[in-house]
Order: sequence, then structure tokens, then C-alpha cells
Amino acid sequence: MRTVCVRYITLILFVLCAVSCRRDPVPEPEPPHASRTVIAYLCGDNNLSAEVDIKIMALRQGMERIGPTTANLIVYADYCDAMPELIRITHEGRTTLKRYAEINSASPDNLRGVLEEIIDKYPADSYGLICFSHASGWLPQGALNDPGGFGRARPAGTRSIFEDSGCEMPLADFAGALILPGGRKFDFIVLEACFMAGVEVAYELKDKTDHIVASAAEMLSDGFVDVYPEGLSLLMQPEPDLRGFAHAYFQVWNAKSGAYRSATVSVINTAHLDGLAAAVSDIYAVAVDVDVSFVQHFDRYPYHLFFDLSDAIEKMAQPEQKALFDTALNKVVEYEAATPLFMFGESYSFPIDHHCGLTTYIRQTGFPDLNEYYTTLKWYKRLEGLYN
Repeated sequence: MRTVCVRYITLILFVLCAVSCRRDPVPEPEPPHASRTVIAYLCGDNNLSAEVDIKIMALRQGMERIGPTTANLIVYADYCDAMPELIRITHEGRTTLKRYAEINSASPDNLRGVLEEIIDKYPADSYGLICFSHASGWLPQGALNDPGGFGRARPAGTRSIFEDSGCEMPLADFAGALILPGGRKFDFIVLEACFMAGVEVAYELKDKTDHIVASAAEMLSDGFVDVYPEGLSLLMQPEPDLRGFAHAYFQVWNAKSGAYRSATVSVINTAHLDGLAAAVSDIYAVAVDVDVSFVQHFDRYPYHLFFDLSDAIEKMAQPEQKALFDTALNKVVEYEAATPLFMFGESYSFPIDHHCGLTTYIRQTGFPDLNEYYTTLKWYKRLEGLYN
């Protein structure tokens, strides 16, 4: 009987000890106000899904090299074979903050919701944004693969900006979703996507960000992966070194060989875009039609939609007009670089003889629907308002 009582008492003591030692889940402590919160929005619910974890690993290596910092790196990651998740990355590793039910990452409402959630939880003196997915500049859905019939069909596998299971986000909706407290701007938006260094894109985003890092042509996989480990620190500095970051990207790709030696990159200052618009409008007001077959292009299709802005202006402007344009352009494009060839040996590869850092569309008679859509862009409306 005594043995039974002793065992009973021992069992009770063990249970009480176990209960007293059990730890309830501890919520993440409230983070201090940061110098900068950089948000990486990785929209990979498409055929780029395999690259998402590769980019997260590169970003993690970048934070490890930075070490302890007052800056935050928060990643929203969506995959084609897993639910989206929100991740915080520090020099100590990664922490999953939240797992979402399946949502459309190409929805502007969902993008806005994710950004608001992050900004509310991780307030900062300044903000930066990295965007990764498919993209096709200012083009509406379907126009990249079918510029003549996009209004009647939506071919699979095309994109505007962001792609989630065939759904895409128009550029204007993307800009509309980028809301910071007090109407502030992002310090920078890094667009790890194709065809985003267009003057039309920059003008649509000019009230949302001070600077844009983007590519005039396609961006080959794995994009900035080899840049993030050493170059992420350039984005975290009190004054972001965007030129250094863009130059690091160019060096990586310019050192490759064959078709892989293919890159275009620009750093765009949005504060001076109205001055550029004024210079361009003076030229467009009296310009003659341009034969697009003689203008530098940056797309690998039998037709062309993305042309070098400076080369196009060169073929329209009088010398004094071009000089004023060049002055305005130099205030907008703070850095640009391009390899001599793009995807040498591949289908529709092309030389790069002109690269000013900004592309533009030139309206063509074969694309009446696209020409009409172009008139809805803020860039077009700004030009029309200046020369009419």
C-alpha cells in the first residue's frame, strides 16, 4: 500500500512539474522601429516557382553578410506547389511569420493587403520593394504574344506584371496597390522581371517610388541571385547604392559567355520624368513617322514593341531638340549598361548598338488595338497634354 501511495505521489509531482515547465507559444516580440524595411514580393505561382527558394537562399546569404542591422527584410513567397508564406530573414536565419490559404498573388487587392500587413508590423523610416515574377512592361495581358489580337484572346503564358496561375496584374493596378503611410514613396523598387525599364512603366510608378532598377530586355534566370549575397547590403545603406547594385548585376552577366552573356539594366530617377516628358513632347509635336525596323529593339519576336527611347528620338528630332532631350534623359537615367549582344545564337537574338536605359513603344499600323490601349497610359496622356 505504501508503495502504491509513493508511486501515486511521484506521478502527481511529475505531472505538476511537466505542466509547470511547458512553454506556451511565445509570440514574436514587437520589432523596433527600423531604419528601412525591404519587402521582397516573390510571385512564383507559375513556371518560375523553382526559383523562389533559390532567391530566398541568396537573400538569406545577403543578410548573413550584413550581420546585425536595424533594417528589416520581409519576404512574401508564393509557389505553384505550396501555399504562400510570409518570412522574416535576419542574419540569424529565416522565420516563417504566416502561412496563407491559397490566394491570387497577381491580385492588386491581395498585393495591397500583404504590403499593409508588413508595413503595419514592421514600420520603418523608409521602404524598399523587390518584385519577382513574369512581366511584360506596360503591355496589357496577352499583348506580348499577340499584339494584333490581344483584345479578342488571352493566350496562355503571357504576362503584364506578376502571374499567378494564368492571372495577371495590369501595370496601373500594380501602381495603385503601392500605398505607404502618409502618401510616402518607396525609396526604390527593384523589378526582377522582363521588359520593365520602359518610360511608360517609370511614369506610371513615378508617384510611388524615387528610383527604379529594371531591365529593358528580358531578364535571364536566375536574375539577381548571384548579386544578393554581396549586393543586398547596398540596398540597406542609409542612402541606397542602386548604381552599385545595378553594376554588380551587369558584371555578373557580362562575365558569362555565349547566350548567357545577355543583360540590360538601368537605374531610373523618377523625380525628373516630367522634364523628360516636356522634351519628348516638343519632338513628338512635329515628328515624322519612324520606320521601326531601323530603331534599336529589345524583344525577341518577329515584331517589336520595346524600342530604345534615345534611338527613336534620334530619328525624329532636330539637333537642338535632341540636345535638350539628352540633358533631360541624363537626369532620369542615373546608370545604364548593356552587353553587346542579347542571347547570341538563340532564336531572334539581336545586337545592342543603342541602350539609353529607357525603352518606349512606337505605334504601328498593324496593331490598332494596342495603339488604342496605349492612349490610356499616364505617359501618353502627359505627352498629349503638353503638345495639344
